[in-house]
Amino acid sequence: MALEINGEYWYQTIGDSLVIMPKNGGDPFFAKRLASHPGAATCSDILLSDTSLFVLLDGREVLTYDLLAKGDPQLVKRQGALSLGLIPHELLFVGDWPVVIGEGGAVVLSDGAPLVACGGNVTGIAMSLDSGLVYAMDDKLFSGDTNLQLGSATTIVELNDNADVDLGTLVYTKNLDGRTEVGLMDGAMRVINPQAGKIILDGEYRNLFVRRSRLIVVTDAAVYILGISPNVLEVLQTLRIEGVRDVDVIASNYLALCGEFGRGIYRLKEDRGGSGEQLIRAVYSTGAMVPGEFDLKGVLVPTGDSSLYYGFDQTLTPFESSAQSVQPPKSAVILGLGASIDPKIGAVIVSDSTGWKTILELPSPAKTLVPIDGNFWVGTQEGVYVFGSDETGKCVELASIILSGPILQLIPLVDGGAAFVSGAGVVGILELEKEPVQTESRFLQ
Repeated sequence: MALEINGEYWYQTIGDSLVIMPKNGGDPFFAKRLASHPGAATCSDILLSDTSLFVLLDGREVLTYDLLAKGDPQLVKRQGALSLGLIPHELLFVGDWPVVIGEGGAVVLSDGAPLVACGGNVTGIAMSLDSGLVYAMDDKLFSGDTNLQLGSATTIVELNDNADVDLGTLVYTKNLDGRTEVGLMDGAMRVINPQAGKIILDGEYRNLFVRRSRLIVVTDAAVYILGISPNVLEVLQTLRIEGVRDVDVIASNYLALCGEFGRGIYRLKEDRGGSGEQLIRAVYSTGAMVPGEFDLKGVLVPTGDSSLYYGFDQTLTPFESSAQSVQPPKSAVILGLGASIDPKIGAVIVSDSTGWKTILELPSPAKTLVPIDGNFWVGTQEGVYVFGSDETGKCVELASIILSGPILQLIPLVDGGAAFVSGAGVVGILELEKEPVQTESRFLQ
């Protein structure tokens, strides 16, 4: 999902872990699981600031590591959504401040100072010359001081001081129904030179990297290298690689890429190492998962154009061919009770033979529902919940576990447990015990 190149090191998130390797893409020499338990979350963003490393477990918390220990980052603090005062979704710099943005505003990570407090999802923030702090929300730009609307944009990004633009120039992006507008904006939030200072790219916006007078814009369709000259943007090169999530510069002719395909190095032009426009040293991974056909021994999980067989003995076998997806169950019946998922709101509604109904309390929408040993097992956007009858016959929560979701498939096992398939690329087995639910899972790398 995310990477950073810093000095001689390549910092790469893989599932719930951080991997550190040489920047030339050699064998990893260090890996650290960052989630509280296997498969609990996806590391979706990282940010390096001097001797600190910030890692985002999307929607849950930000971890701060000290990089002074060579090869072994030391955890300094965890900042959850409650302590941050927002649901975190992205890490970035505002000037020299490391900042987290998300649903509820923006916060400086070094001291916890709030920059923006709002009721929506902040998707960009920057310091402008004329308007001060500005932030993007709901495809609009707002003043950080007054919360008044100043313009329109989906993201807003500061340029390097040595970029070939006038002082105070910012870069904005705007979503255009499957395409992405990228343009230059002045300190008063006005588009600079609408004829040549903005450009329309194929694909939905995913990321933007700034290096001097170069912009590397990542969409779901391609990677674009843009050149900046005073009041002008132009496409210098297009990398037709789908599924890229993040990018950084290794050297003038080499980029580090990661995303749905895995990770690798892209050689831009021919040199002594080989031909140009070529992905080298690639380490491939599976794509997003969907529910698959299963038997008593395992499940064949579709992963885009490929598939993998996850054995219930916790073995993995990849296949280059695709597989058939299935529709997961949305209703279940246990003794005296029936349950179903409301397709509009994702709530689970339980009823009995008398017509009595209740809605189960879930923190996120339900995706699938199966009966196991007289209990309802519910896969949701962010975990698995088990409900059953108490001594009074009331349907209550018996156990739960946070997992990187959405949990799209639950498969009852003969021993009373369940196998699960997550859209985040996690498969595993859950067992219900007297103690809290324990998990064994694998992030596919």
